[in-house]
Amino acid sequence: MKIILSPSQHLLDVSKRWRTESKPIRREDQARADALSVALAQPHRRGSYDPRLESPLGRFCASRGLSGHLYGAGTDYRNVVLEARQAMGLTNAGWSPGSSGYKVEDDEKIKKRVRDTRDRQDRADATLKRIHLRLPSAMRDMCVLEIEHNQEDSAILQAGLVALDALFSSVRKKPK
Repeated sequence: MKIILSPSQHLLDVSKRWRTESKPIRREDQARADALSVALAQPHRRGSYDPRLESPLGRFCASRGLSGHLYGAGTDYRNVVLEARQAMGLTNAGWSPGSSGYKVEDDEKIKKRVRDTRDRQDRADATLKRIHLRLPSAMRDMCVLEIEHNQEDSAILQAGLVALDALFSSVRKKPK
């Protein structure tokens, strides 16, 4: 006598057997699965491969539909702030100035470099303060410290990025 099972009965039978015969999940496998789920849940993995979405600045620009120029202004501001910190002898975790490093031996050149980088940061901060007094701090939080912005600051952050883009593009266009 042959017993014929419907597909649903067969699946139930297989799943019961699987549950009773399967081995417990190892900790290493569970840790790997957890890490993989975290990686796949990151904002830049949700259907978009845009690397800018990895940072709060990039997510802000994408959510507001801002151009790549404004994203570039935010990254330029980040570099200005980090370069000024580096010039003053402060460390910046995970940041290297590359070819603009401060390995010059002459004390006078080092002082000039510190003064120039501080001047660039002061000009950028003054530009932001003309829009709102709190804007340099909010921009530093988003661009340098990579802290998500407060929704109430969205309008002033956008205005700040436009002002920084104008400032940095005018500096780039200056004849030397």
